[in-house]
Amino acid sequence: MYRYYHVAIAFNIFFLGIYVMNLASIILNTLALFPLYLYMNRIKFFDENFWRWFFVLRLAFDIMGHNYGINLIKSMSHENALLGLKFLMTYIFLVLPTYIALYDYAFGKTVFPAHKNNL
Repeated sequence: MYRYYHVAIAFNIFFLGIYVMNLASIILNTLALFPLYLYMNRIKFFDENFWRWFFVLRLAFDIMGHNYGINLIKSMSHENALLGLKFLMTYIFLVLPTYIALYDYAFGKTVFPAHKNNL
């Protein structure tokens, strides 16, 4: 993936935006482990508005920042539809727990109901 974006940038300045979106996606996906940890340990950190914006930004950059992955899935799907579907489902199942935890952490009305008094 690293070479793909660097070669693309070398030939066309348009790809700089795609590279920046991919970099932002990588950073946000890495940072998404922090709210997952907080959610699992029932720790309240920052307010809900911060996590709501974080969720929206992560979702937006995850959708827009995977040009290489989308092209890879497309090419695999043309060659073998089942392989492309397996690749896509593997990615979804890997990131789904962090999205569920982040969504509940940011938008859930009853976050940590058993531990309300401890927060």
